Amino acid sequence: MKNFNIICTIICFSLVAFVSCKKKDKVLNKETEIPSFTIAAQGHTIADGAIPLLVTQATTVAIDYTVTSSSTIQRFVQTVNGIEKLVSEASGKEKFTGVLIVDVPYENKVIALKFYAKDEHGQEASSELSIKVNVQAGSAFSGESGGIRWEADKLSDGGILKLSDTKSRFGTKVNPLPMYFFDFSTGSAAPHPTYSRKDGTKITQTVGATSTEQIPTGKIQSWKAPLMELPYGSSVVKIQDTDFAPGVSIFVRRFWTHDGNHDGLIPSGRFNHKLCRLSPKDGINPYYQYDRLLMEQSPGKAAEYWNAAQFHTPFVRTWVLDEVRYIASSALNSSDASIHLRRNGAFVDQLINTISRTTEKPGQWEYLAIDQIHNLSEVPQGFAVYYDMLAVDNTEQRVMLTNNPDLLLATEKEYLPATVWVDNEIQVYLRQGTFTSIRGKYVCIQGVDGNQIGLGIQLQ
Repeated sequence: MKNFNIICTIICFSLVAFVSCKKKDKVLNKETEIPSFTIAAQGHTIADGAIPLLVTQATTVAIDYTVTSSSTIQRFVQTVNGIEKLVSEASGKEKFTGVLIVDVPYENKVIALKFYAKDEHGQEASSELSIKVNVQAGSAFSGESGGIRWEADKLSDGGILKLSDTKSRFGTKVNPLPMYFFDFSTGSAAPHPTYSRKDGTKITQTVGATSTEQIPTGKIQSWKAPLMELPYGSSVVKIQDTDFAPGVSIFVRRFWTHDGNHDGLIPSGRFNHKLCRLSPKDGINPYYQYDRLLMEQSPGKAAEYWNAAQFHTPFVRTWVLDEVRYIASSALNSSDASIHLRRNGAFVDQLINTISRTTEKPGQWEYLAIDQIHNLSEVPQGFAVYYDMLAVDNTEQRVMLTNNPDLLLATEKEYLPATVWVDNEIQVYLRQGTFTSIRGKYVCIQGVDGNQIGLGIQLQ
């Protein structure tokens, strides 16, 4: 039987090569040598066929390669984690050089790479390489201020921010996420699937559609809710939830196009626009109105009105950020109910030591309508309210991205939904919202009493 000589040669600098060589009737000469590879990783060392990589965030690795053949290359394929990509540009050449960019995630894993070549004589060669990714202890971004340490994997939308307090001042929030979180700029009036702990099953009414007529900074659209005459109804969304009974905190950004009433107190039968209508199933309890009425009590003291509507008219046709806190009476006939309003960060007014339910009208809050209109006939057709975002929760506990380390001085804020909230640790999702960047902004923590915990922490 005729003897066959097999000679297989591959150059693969520190790599393990697997070569399939065809039998030849004679020893291969220079003209019939199999393809060979030269491979290097930009800025990294290759040892024993692997690139050890310590990462602090998602990154990329550039692999320089050259495939050389004594005859022409017929087929050249790159494989990353089992996914093949044919490099057609190499076909017909005796030498081909390129760069493979590999996406490296921020997690511990091994990324398998393979280079394969076949020449015109059917001779094959392959070279394998792996990237061994290890996450460095700590985070890509971190810092400390006033005893509170922060760490973040990235300073952009969807990043996870971890806050740790050596003094355990955070308290505990049993349900870290807000009850309802709406990001209308995404083109939906449904509760956010990640940032809201409740779904839309308790939403009884939705009005409006996406719009590009009025767009908040940094967004591509808003939600337009045309004004509608809906007693106890809503201009955008109405929710029925018995968890509203003790009180709620509302955080909303919107733009409205009407001036409302500005000729004195609101008599019966006049146009009436409320930020929301928080009401029980039986009877009318206190609710909150922009133009004049801070709180309507039935029964109770005479209605309390805004001072000459100075807090409404100046903000027409501009984006407004409101924070409202409702607290119900702790028991029937107890004068400890209250409503508080801050607009664009500034304190506007409050109604305290009042009654939200009585023996005659004991109903607890169950319906929340955002916004609510009466007597629409006084307003010309075409007026509307535009919405950017809305958060509704049953506590004052929240984390905010702000433009000032002091919550009382911040004029721009974004709500950061939390996933963990215990005495010494809080974790939240980062949201850029209407800010041009998260970098340089402050993270402020608001406790159960509505007061700030520590100073705002600058993310940089």
